[in-house]
Amino acid sequence: MSSAASYRKWKTQADAARAAAQQRGTGTRSTSFVVPTTSPKRTQTAAPASSTTTTNSGPLPSATSDGTGTAAKPCADDVDDSVVDQFQREEGRLLQLFLDSFTDPFTLEQCACGRTGHQCTTRCNDCLQYRISCSDCFVSAHQNLPTHWAEVWQDGTGFFLRHDISALAGGFAFQTGHRGRPCPRPSSARTFTIVDVNGIHSTKIRFCGCSGSDDHVAQLMRSKLFPATFVDPKMAFTFSVLRSFYIHHLESAQAAYNFCSGLRHLTDEVFYERVANPYPQLRNAFKFWRVLVTKTKQGQAHGIDRLIPSRRKGNIIVLCPACPELYLNVKIEDLKKIPRELFGDRCRHILLRAWTTDGNFHANKFIKNTDPDNVSLFKGLGQFPENNAFQLYISEYPKKDGEKSTCSYLNAVNKQDQKKFKGMDITGVVNTQCAHVFILASVDLQLGERYSNTDYAVAHAIRIWIADGKISMSMNDEEFLNACIQLFSYDISCAYGRNADTRFAKHFPDVAEVVKRFQYLIPLVHVQNHKDDCMYRYSSAYTEHAGHFHGETAEHAWPYVNQYGPQCRQMNNGHRQDTYIGVYNHWNFKKMVNMSSQLTTELNRAHILRDQKRHAFLNLTKLYGDNYEAWNALDRTFKVKEGSSEVQSVYRHSKSKVPSQDQIYQAMIRDLHNENPSESPSKASAPVLLNEGMAIWKLQQDIQSKQVQHDDHPEKRLREDIESLREQLKKKLVSFRRVQRAVSPQITDYVAQRVAECSKSEKFRLEDEALYLPSDFSTNDIIKFGLTALGELERKILEGSAYDALSQLRRDVQFYDSLAGLKKADCHGQEKHTRERARVNEARRRRDNNMALYTKIRDALIALGMPKDDETFLPMTMTSISRKSTDVKRAIGDTYRTDGPLWLASKFRPLASQTTVEAEDESGEETPLNTTPNLGHKGKKRKLEVDGFDASSNSVPSHVSPPSNKPSQNGWIWKMASPKGVSDADVEKWLNEGDRVQWFRAEAEMYRWLEESEIKLAELLRCIEYFANMAKIWTQLAHSSLDNPGKQAYARQTAAQFSELSSTARSQLDKAGYPHINDLEGLIHHLEGQRNGLKDAINKAATGILAHDEECSSEKEGKDGYEALNTAV
Repeated sequence: MSSAASYRKWKTQADAARAAAQQRGTGTRSTSFVVPTTSPKRTQTAAPASSTTTTNSGPLPSATSDGTGTAAKPCADDVDDSVVDQFQREEGRLLQLFLDSFTDPFTLEQCACGRTGHQCTTRCNDCLQYRISCSDCFVSAHQNLPTHWAEVWQDGTGFFLRHDISALAGGFAFQTGHRGRPCPRPSSARTFTIVDVNGIHSTKIRFCGCSGSDDHVAQLMRSKLFPATFVDPKMAFTFSVLRSFYIHHLESAQAAYNFCSGLRHLTDEVFYERVANPYPQLRNAFKFWRVLVTKTKQGQAHGIDRLIPSRRKGNIIVLCPACPELYLNVKIEDLKKIPRELFGDRCRHILLRAWTTDGNFHANKFIKNTDPDNVSLFKGLGQFPENNAFQLYISEYPKKDGEKSTCSYLNAVNKQDQKKFKGMDITGVVNTQCAHVFILASVDLQLGERYSNTDYAVAHAIRIWIADGKISMSMNDEEFLNACIQLFSYDISCAYGRNADTRFAKHFPDVAEVVKRFQYLIPLVHVQNHKDDCMYRYSSAYTEHAGHFHGETAEHAWPYVNQYGPQCRQMNNGHRQDTYIGVYNHWNFKKMVNMSSQLTTELNRAHILRDQKRHAFLNLTKLYGDNYEAWNALDRTFKVKEGSSEVQSVYRHSKSKVPSQDQIYQAMIRDLHNENPSESPSKASAPVLLNEGMAIWKLQQDIQSKQVQHDDHPEKRLREDIESLREQLKKKLVSFRRVQRAVSPQITDYVAQRVAECSKSEKFRLEDEALYLPSDFSTNDIIKFGLTALGELERKILEGSAYDALSQLRRDVQFYDSLAGLKKADCHGQEKHTRERARVNEARRRRDNNMALYTKIRDALIALGMPKDDETFLPMTMTSISRKSTDVKRAIGDTYRTDGPLWLASKFRPLASQTTVEAEDESGEETPLNTTPNLGHKGKKRKLEVDGFDASSNSVPSHVSPPSNKPSQNGWIWKMASPKGVSDADVEKWLNEGDRVQWFRAEAEMYRWLEESEIKLAELLRCIEYFANMAKIWTQLAHSSLDNPGKQAYARQTAAQFSELSSTARSQLDKAGYPHINDLEGLIHHLEGQRNGLKDAINKAATGILAHDEECSSEKEGKDGYEALNTAV
């Protein structure tokens, strides 16, 4: 049977089924089945059995998965099915319905036009529900849709064959020039290629030949066809396909080559190689399209420069609405209203302009042959500077800058592997952004990240706000510049900023005034890899007015930008730069649209942390109230020690004779470097091995203590913490074993065997795994394996770790006792009692954890040969940490019981009862010790003479009865013996130093988060003002374009969008709790009130007053902030 006869037989059956359906009153014309788009959980109700309506009246016998032809009704078991279950149940029916799309039941019927001999042979799948018709009707319906494919039924072959509309009978040709209406004088039809979203069409086109008609380019553009060339064009791209590629390119980094490949497949899935490839033409067309879209969006097509004279003429960069910009979001009259002393003292950060700079070596480019089209079409008006001027500038510099880094940890920057840049003339880019990651400038790199390249990027970014080559167009601009704080974050600021003023004054005098105001910072993660001095010079954590400007946002854009690296490195440099400009602007645009939401989230987060840090600092201020006046009088700025380069800061422990683990480790590293200058400290070495070992010990101990807490009180949060810590431990152990194999290869097999044996145990956990350091071996095995030298190094590290543990334990005891005292004094009600008990339990866990860590370190020292009765590191018990109370009234006999010298020197002012407790009563609370602590080991009494009194004798006058409910002596950790060669005064200074540093760091954290909340509030206000002013500017552009309806319509649309952004930002600010703040002056007065309240609270805390309602207020603010944060997210 021929395919035509087979089709007619099938059609006869379909007609009979359709007639039967019509008799039943359904009037069904189509066999398609519509699947309801309900959620998986939505209840579906089956139709009553008596209903005459069927859900599937199609004629095909295989329309369901069971092949019965009857649609399956949903049953009770199907209600809660997932969408995957639903698909699997419907798969067979859906497959048949999909196959139905390859035919049409009305094929070869009489066409609806009624003309004799006109059968339904032609259909359109690009139109939704297009009714199959004859070819003439198809052409009539598609006069202005020339890119819809005509699928024509082939009676001889039995399937639909795709044709271009021009291939149908009658010789259709698309007419231009009259916006869809017939042309009285059309030109002759010519073959023309049109590229649309559904494929590549070789069609015919007629241009308008009327007198005075537009040229061919204009006729194509008015038909929304973008010509591939501008002289006698023979190919064009629909606006739709260019918009589609524009968005896909920016959102998914789709390359033009892949996009064209997809279009060829859409044209012919099998013989796509026969389809013309428009890739060369698309590359050019897209370059031109990008320029047109960019200049239109940025207002250059409307002449926006005349309304924003403070910006660089021709600017096409999407700029940040939150950063201060004169005339757009900062009014000069507001600056003049605010008294200088009020503005400059406390709140300068509300006009913070923060810059970040970072290099990226993925945005490189291979060397290409000479290309006549190697020019950027943006001509230096985007993020990349004008190339000829930049090349002239950079040619004056050597390949390597003469300046050397002052930070030894930055040598890697100058020692990059040059082999990875082989065959490249551009090795990457260096970008300058604002703090909100709006990319402002990008400059090509050659071999390395030279200062000269970075200087040009910074200058190019600043020049966005320079008109006519001058930074100060008037006194207003100079006043604004002086009011702003300029922070500059760069991962090599310690070296880069050293001579920056001189370099900019010489090469970029127009921006030198701005650079002079830069305060240089290093991102908070990168600064960890610098030497310690950089932390106190360049960390934003210790920089006034910096807020939470951590600087790491400089790298946020790289994952998005790096997607374009593989395609851009193959381009000529002009096209590459334009591509990156388009990518940068799209990134900036998305940031701008979401800026108010982002700032609201950051504002709520800052509120929460501000309240937490404020509460912690006020408690510390009360704790150290006796030291408040002396400490508060100290200068917070760093100083360089006279006669050396060492940085001194109140946030830094001053170097003392008392060793710590870090000091010993650094000394070992220096010794290793002196012995082998070519070796890097980061390579495997004994100090690195031991240092990592100590870190693993601490992590293991932390996990063990949390596990004990979880066993007693299982909580999901605690279990997740433990799992997270175990993942960290796992990674650290892998790294540690790698270093251990390099340092001690002689024990590799032994360690591997022992670890394998232990891991077989069902009870084995990572936190129990031994590290097999020398302290884990017997004396004989140490000698046997040749670990004697390593053991001596470990002993030194352990001694420093022991002092660190004791110092931390001393603070933990203070905080635990303070929290326990507050709980007893202030907790009223079950809810507060439960919350405070959780805090006390966590403080107790930290205290006990450090006690256990100290014991582990002491045991390791004993294993390495330290006597068990060593007078320096005594056994740790609960009595070792006991001390007298200072908040209760003076007891009889206190005058004869002295505190240890360390305690007296530190002058701690505890918050509440400092009586250390040991056992728990029936209510679960610890009760005071009643025993006199043992100050040393048996047989040896340590004496300390204080004002001629024997403190170890415990003797008191006969008329004094010793108190029975609190300890009569302090534990040994409060009067620990000094190491050899270290005086008691040195130990006292060392231990007390931690308290001072802790207080200053807590103060810095509080003020940074306070500044952050104030900065975000100011930025949100500026967003509102910026969007509102941009709406006004675009409205003015619309009014000035009355003679150009296209310009006018676009300007009005853009004005409406900016107006909506402004309204949204205002609404978010109101919801955040600030409907009363409308301008800069109102913001200043609001912040001043907050600052005065904080000052009063600090003064009260320093005098020992911390009101209960202050604490409750902080908790309420934090709770409200969390709710606001959840709402914002």
